[in-house]
Amino acid sequence: METQKLLAQAIEQLADAHANRPPEAPASISFKVESPAGFELLLTVRNGSMSGMLKDWHKMEAFLLDHGFTPAGNRRPAAPQPAAAPNADAADTRTAGAFPVEAIEYGGKSSNGGDVWKVKGGNFAKWGLPLYPEIAQLSGLHLDPANPPQVGNWTAHYFETPDGKKKITRIEIN
Repeated sequence: METQKLLAQAIEQLADAHANRPPEAPASISFKVESPAGFELLLTVRNGSMSGMLKDWHKMEAFLLDHGFTPAGNRRPAAPQPAAAPNADAADTRTAGAFPVEAIEYGGKSSNGGDVWKVKGGNFAKWGLPLYPEIAQLSGLHLDPANPPQVGNWTAHYFETPDGKKKITRIEIN
């Protein structure tokens, strides 16, 4: 009898604690992204309303894309990696490369409203590699869709992650 009484009190305390707890957010979305360094992150956006959550999601999406994050989960199989040179740093899994720039083209607006630019040349002459605004700025480029840059003797430097993604790290203007 004493056990039943203690159990009833415990259940009552739990019910009271649950009743006084703030409600869960009625709207949320969870998603995975890969950082520019290759780390996979799981993020959740929560809000008290669906419209508020969607606004917060669009802000988060714009921020992540502007800072070089990419959606995770839609990866191609990892490309075979060349054998490392005997004196290579084992911790560096990126493969560096460079190609002559033939064009920097405006590709329209991204889903978050930002400008999309592609650097074309070398093995990337057909589709190009994405050029993020912060990399363009660091390279001294001022990108304007109404006045695309006139390419000179330029070199694009990029790295390749182990899963095959290629990302421009700088544009060298010779």
